Amino acid sequence: LRIDATAPAFATLALAPTSQGATPTQTGAARVTLQGTTEPLAIVTLVEAGRATTANAAGFFQFPDVPLTLGGQSFTVTAADAAGNART
Repeated sequence: LRIDATAPAFATLALAPTSQGATPTQTGAARVTLQGTTEPLAIVTLVEAGRATTANAAGFFQFPDVPLTLGGQSFTVTAADAAGNART
C-alpha cells in the first residue's frame, strides 16, 4: 500500500513561444497560450479563467486562447494529482 500525500510541484508557467513578444515574458497579443509542467497526469486549473486541463504523461500542459488586458497580468494555477493532493 502506498499513500500519496505529496502535492504536485510546478516547474514552469510561461507564455508559449508562439505567444512571446520581444522577450519571453512580454507579448503584444490580446490572446495568448500559457504552458507549463507539473506532475504527469495532474489536473491543472487556470483559476481566473475557470478552465482546467490534464497534464500529459511528461507533465506538460497548456491553456490556449487566454485573454489578456493591457498591463501586467497575474495568474493562479492549481494542480491536483489523482490522490486529490493539490498545490497552487
